Amino acid sequence: MQRQAVFQQSLMGLDADDFDSIFPETTGHYRAPRYSEVDHTSVKKLQTPVTRYAGEMQEAAITTLLGLIRKGHSLVAAASFGKDSSCCVVLMVEAVRRAVAEGIFIRHFVTTSSTGVENPALESHALRCQDEIRAFCEEHGLPIEVYTVYPSLASSFVVSTVGRGTLPRTPENGKARACSSSWKVLPQQRLAAELSEQVQQENGRSTVTIIGTRLEESASRKERMDARGESATTPVRNDDGHLVLSLVKHWTLNDVWDLVYSIASPEKSAYPVPLSSQSIERLFTLYRDANEGTCGVILGDGGNRAACGARHGCWSCQIVGDKDKSMDSMLKADKYAYMRPLNDLRNYLVASHNDFEKRELVGRKVSKAGFIGIRPDVFSYQFRKELLWYLLSIDADERERAERMEDDIALGRVEDTPDNRMLASPMFENVSLRQLALVDFQWSMHREAEHAFPALAIWYEVNVFGRRRKVPKRLKAPKISVPTTRWFKVGSFDHDQIPSEGLRSYQDELWNKHRHPERIFTHREVDGERVVWFEEDENLAIDAEEACAFITCTYPSMFMDARSYSAIDGARLWLNEGIIKLPKGQAARYQNMAKRNQYFVNLAAKLNLSPNELNSYLVKHSITNADHERLLADAAAKAAGFQHDLFGLLLAA
Repeated sequence: MQRQAVFQQSLMGLDADDFDSIFPETTGHYRAPRYSEVDHTSVKKLQTPVTRYAGEMQEAAITTLLGLIRKGHSLVAAASFGKDSSCCVVLMVEAVRRAVAEGIFIRHFVTTSSTGVENPALESHALRCQDEIRAFCEEHGLPIEVYTVYPSLASSFVVSTVGRGTLPRTPENGKARACSSSWKVLPQQRLAAELSEQVQQENGRSTVTIIGTRLEESASRKERMDARGESATTPVRNDDGHLVLSLVKHWTLNDVWDLVYSIASPEKSAYPVPLSSQSIERLFTLYRDANEGTCGVILGDGGNRAACGARHGCWSCQIVGDKDKSMDSMLKADKYAYMRPLNDLRNYLVASHNDFEKRELVGRKVSKAGFIGIRPDVFSYQFRKELLWYLLSIDADERERAERMEDDIALGRVEDTPDNRMLASPMFENVSLRQLALVDFQWSMHREAEHAFPALAIWYEVNVFGRRRKVPKRLKAPKISVPTTRWFKVGSFDHDQIPSEGLRSYQDELWNKHRHPERIFTHREVDGERVVWFEEDENLAIDAEEACAFITCTYPSMFMDARSYSAIDGARLWLNEGIIKLPKGQAARYQNMAKRNQYFVNLAAKLNLSPNELNSYLVKHSITNADHERLLADAAAKAAGFQHDLFGLLLAA
């Protein structure tokens, strides 16, 4: 075992070339399957290889990739289908095409991450490019698989920011770019690990992931690339142990556009192109429209081609600053008008970030002294309700816009073009029913929720009653210092004789033996406390079919009745019916969340206080941070076997 561990550790420092000396083809560990050995009954005949010269830099990149394929490595192109990643995909597909022509037939992959809040125009472009690549690979018999990955449901923008109130990343708090990690990097890493394991079992070689980072992009990008030791010719191991190749590392922006321009006319391209000329034109247009219309890339046989480097990202991104310049530029064109509400909401979030009146006052963790923090924290419950109302209204408006476009095409009021047909379908959906269910579950445990199913009530108001709300415009709240934390005593959520049982449901305990006779027990236990029945999954999960049935079929008939039930009853129902499943081993966390909020619900009821009055009460009856530190010190000293004498000095007990 020790020798194996040392051997595995030694592999981490090897590049792709070193693997041949360890696993040569003649050893039997791996031999690249030849084309004649593969069942091609469902694969169309290969086209004759194209031999036209593609340009020195392009040929060098293709040669590098072809060399890796000959050694048995599967390639993975991580693509957003912007300019840089599109180049990498085109080069990879051509390398695979040449390898298959040589008789080497191993699997390769194109992967794309969708955050759920992508710029809708670029998202639509990426989806169409994926379809074209699939069709091209089927036509040419290329073993390339196309995947799209998504962030986990719990980390998505709607569930995180609207459900839990998590503050979006800004230039001040976003250096680590946690959103990028959760929404793009981690899903890609999970897929990469899965594909790598499959390929390793199939042919004994590691996958090589192709990325489109370039030194010329920025000084900070160059610094990070140099620190990671990225190479354009030899794969290097990243922090996750995967082989990575920065294929266009030394390319300039003009080099990138030269490749894109060269494949804009398939009949003149040096090799078969997996992307249509329409997609290439669309890519040019997206960059031009996002760059004040000054991107001088001209399709055709001649003309000047000025470098164009506008960036596209998430419509909700605040890290770019007060204004999203690329989005603002695109909105000057009428064809992108459908994105304006998204940009309005993004700007509203930016303007509201430092408004502490839109922040939650009560913290989430209880100290060892039995106190909970009182200071502006995540977005408040009322602000989250406001955001959900805007998002659902924007979704409803977008569906109606798409229907009008469909009618206009059918009646001949607008030209029937591919782009107009695309606009005849909704270009985005901010809130899915699965996300809505999870937001409702989280809100149902909040101390300010007025009744059961608070998020579903807003969905009903918007989609049944048609009560939509437009995103307001406001001045940016000035940045001010966050007040020092004060502390309010809660004990174990039982201080001052305030009861709090959290997720326990006496009604379900009574009826489950009749409604769910297949269950051995009528309830669960968490850390010795009874809670409602729940099921578990690897991650926080939603039964999509059951959620849809409940929201669209069951809830409308109980819309009014639900207002007579307490909010926590909604959370219990989501769990008891198995629509929402808790992540394994995390039940205590949700029970603690429910107990915390129920404690303040009962405190407000005991004192007959409104939510605003309760906030004032908590501040008035809290202690300072200095006093709390002394209590913690006393508790630590007592635990260590010391006690205070009459003069406040610590003596051994």
